[in-house]
Amino acid sequence: MKFSICFLSFLFLLLIFGTVSAQSRDRNDKPYRIVCYWGTWAFYRPASGKFQAENVNPNLCTHIMYGFAKLQNNKIALYDPDLDDGDEDWNSGLQWGHGMIRRMVNLRTYNPHLTTMISLGGWNEGSDKYSIMVRDPASRKIFIQSVLHLLAEFDLDGLDFDWEYPAMQASGDSDRKPGRAEDKEDFVTLLRELHEAFQPHGYVLSSAVSAGKPTIDRAYNIPEVSKYLDFINLMSYDYHGGWESHTGHNAPLNSYKNANELDKEFTVTYSVEYWLNHGVDPKKLVLGIPLYGRTFTLAGSEHGIGAPTIGKGGESGTITRTIGMLGYNEICTMIKQGWQLYRDEIERIPYAVHANQWIGYDDRESVNEKLNLLMAKHLGGAMVWSIDTDDFVGNCVGVKYPLLRSISKKLNNVDGPDPDIKRYHYHTSTAKPHTDGTTSTHHDHKTTTTKHHKTTQPHHKTTQPHHKTTQPHHTQTITTTTERPHGKFQCHQAGFFADPENPRKFHQCVDFGGHLKDYEFMCGEGTHYDEKLHICVR
Repeated sequence: MKFSICFLSFLFLLLIFGTVSAQSRDRNDKPYRIVCYWGTWAFYRPASGKFQAENVNPNLCTHIMYGFAKLQNNKIALYDPDLDDGDEDWNSGLQWGHGMIRRMVNLRTYNPHLTTMISLGGWNEGSDKYSIMVRDPASRKIFIQSVLHLLAEFDLDGLDFDWEYPAMQASGDSDRKPGRAEDKEDFVTLLRELHEAFQPHGYVLSSAVSAGKPTIDRAYNIPEVSKYLDFINLMSYDYHGGWESHTGHNAPLNSYKNANELDKEFTVTYSVEYWLNHGVDPKKLVLGIPLYGRTFTLAGSEHGIGAPTIGKGGESGTITRTIGMLGYNEICTMIKQGWQLYRDEIERIPYAVHANQWIGYDDRESVNEKLNLLMAKHLGGAMVWSIDTDDFVGNCVGVKYPLLRSISKKLNNVDGPDPDIKRYHYHTSTAKPHTDGTTSTHHDHKTTTTKHHKTTQPHHKTTQPHHKTTQPHHTQTITTTTERPHGKFQCHQAGFFADPENPRKFHQCVDFGGHLKDYEFMCGEGTHYDEKLHICVR
C-alpha cells in the first residue's frame, strides 16, 4: 500500500512537472568553465604539431569539445570514421583503429570531473542543410534521435551545436549572406526539443555563437537561446584577417576612440557587452580566446594597426601550413628569430613584424587582460580555440600549454599536474562501430563578422585552414560511404569529383593540412554523379 501511494505520487508529480531529469553530466567542480575545443584534423599535422587525445592535459580543461561531427541526411554523423571511431581493415575485417572519440572519453580516467562533448558543425559545414532540418518537425525528431544514439554509443556527456549561422545562407565554406529569417525561431525550437530530450539522460547542451553584431541580430533570440543552453561559447576572435586590405588584430580587446562604427563593434569588449545587454545569462556566457594569430603581408614600410597589405594573408607556417594564420606553437618559436615585437596599449594586444610579414596574436599578457574582462563581467568561463595550436609540447617557455595553463591558473587556480596519458585500447566485443554514412573534412572554426566577410566570419574561422569541403546538397540516393582502395582516380585538390571509370561513383578529396584523403561514395541504382551539380541524378 505504501509503495502504491509513493508510486501514484510520483506519477502525479510527473504529470505536473513533466519529464523527470537525471543528474547533469556536467562534471565540472571548479568556479569557472574552461572549454577546450580540439580541431581533430591536427592528427594529420607533421612532427611536433601532430595532436592526439593523449596530448590533452585533462586537468587544465573542464570541458573538451571534439571537433567536429557533421549533419548528413538530417542525422548527426562522424566526419572521419578512421580517426573518430577506429574503422576496420576492409580486406580482413579486423579492427585496426582505436577511435579518437573513445580515447578522448578515456581522459575522464585521469580527471573524473572532465566533461567530454562532441561539437557539431563548424564553418565548413555551411548553413543551408541545418536550415532545411530545423524547419520540419519530423526532421528535427530524426536528428534528435540520432544525437541521443551517438552520445550513448560513445559515452559522451553532451552536444555542442556550432551552426554557422541560423538565418544565414551558405553552402560549405562559402561566405555567409542573409538567408531564411525563420531560422532564428526554429533554432530556438530545436534547442528546446534537444533540452527536453537530454533531461532524462543528464546530457549537456551548449552552442558556439557569433560575436559579430549583424549576425547576432539576425541569428539569435538571445533570451530564449540562453534559456535552453547550459552554456554559450562566444567566438570572440577572427575580427580581422587576410581577407581585408589592411592589418588588424585577430581579437582586439578595445577599439580606438576615432575608430569607425564597424571597428568599434569588432572588439571583444563590445561583443561581450552586446550579448549581456540583450539578455544572455552572464554565468552561461563563455568567453572565446584564440590560441592562434592572423597574419598579413605588408604592402610597404608601414607596419602598425591599419597598415596596407597585399594578398590573402601572411606566409604559412610549418605546422598549420595555412596562409593567413599561425598557431601559437608556431608564433612563439618564430618571434625568437629576430621579429620586432609591439604592443598596442589601446587594443591591449601584441603583434609582431619581420620584413613584410605581420602577425596579430595573443600572449599571456593579452590573455590575462581578457580574463580580467571575463571576471569583471561575471561570465561563466573561458573557451579556447584550439588546444592543438597552443605550445602543447613545451618548446618555447619550458612548460606545456603556456596560454591554456595561464587561463586555468587564473580562473580555477589549477596549473597541473601534467599526467602521463596512456593510449586507450577499446575492444568491441558487443559494441558496434558508428559508421553512419560519414566523410571526413577539415573545419574552420570561423566566428564573427568583418567588412569583407559580409555578415559573418569563420567560427572557429576557426583558426584552421579554410578549405572548401562542400557536400552534395541531395544525397538521398547515396547508398555507401566506405573508403576503399583507389583505382585510377587520384586526389590532386580538395573537392568532389566524378570517378573516371564508374559513373555511379564519386570522390570527396579532403585536405588535412596538406594531406589529401580520398573518400569514395556510390550513387543509388539507376543514377550517376553529376560533377557540375554535385548530386546524384537519374
